[in-house]
Amino acid sequence: MLDKSVVINVYTPLLIGSIIYILFRGDSIFVKSWLDLKNHTIQSIKLPSWMIYSFQDGLWAYSFVSAMNLLWKNSKHIYLWLFISIILIFGHEVGQGAGIIHGTFDLVDIFFYCLGVILSLLFTSKKSNYETTFSIL
Repeated sequence: MLDKSVVINVYTPLLIGSIIYILFRGDSIFVKSWLDLKNHTIQSIKLPSWMIYSFQDGLWAYSFVSAMNLLWKNSKHIYLWLFISIILIFGHEVGQGAGIIHGTFDLVDIFFYCLGVILSLLFTSKKSNYETTFSIL
């Protein structure tokens, strides 16, 4: 059985980000035509651009750091793995700014990366009392 903390902190943010990506990004997304969503009523919902383009980055960062933190929580190498995951997250955006990686550097993305990393560390660290934090679930 899946650990509740993994479902909430790893899978749920990925699912939410994927839904936003599939439903609200441009029409060139192949899944949209596959699911025949071009003329669906969901298209009438307008989200702010930061939610469509940057919020997903924060969700991905939250999920990735949570996965590393939960996977390596009992390891003496946890800080190494967290450091590597944070370098990969921010390195991607810096690589875009340097033209090494395809994409557009965006400070709003950096903001959401920071938010995702910080929230993940707060909610999934060993010192955090997870059951108290999410006792309503």
